[in-house]
Amino acid sequence: MFRIVFFFALVFGQLAFSQSTGSIYGSITDGNDSGEPLLFANVSLKDTKITAQTNLHGNFEITGLQPGAYHLEINYLGYEPKKVRIEVRSDETAFVEASLQVMSMNTESLLLAEANTAAIKTVDKTAKN
Repeated sequence: MFRIVFFFALVFGQLAFSQSTGSIYGSITDGNDSGEPLLFANVSLKDTKITAQTNLHGNFEITGLQPGAYHLEINYLGYEPKKVRIEVRSDETAFVEASLQVMSMNTESLLLAEANTAAIKTVDKTAKN
């Protein structure tokens, strides 16, 4: 009798605590004129350790997520990072299409920094002699 009660308690206990999960599927592209897929872009869920990378077609998938709101952080070297809020529902796949813009660099300040570094090295060399 104890075994039967234990069995039903175990089965119904697991049913009560089990929840359906959802997933996120998306694609990341270059936001400039080309619209090419970004290969191996990093996609992570903020405040978690869950990460994914895009494949050769710029697609990614994250599965086994509890229902709720998530913030995706998308990063790719040389591009501006992007954050996207997404809602995950049980037994559904949420779709994300994001495009990243190339990071703008101020080349004038880079040239000035290089010039200042060269000037400092020259001053140091003459000071030692």
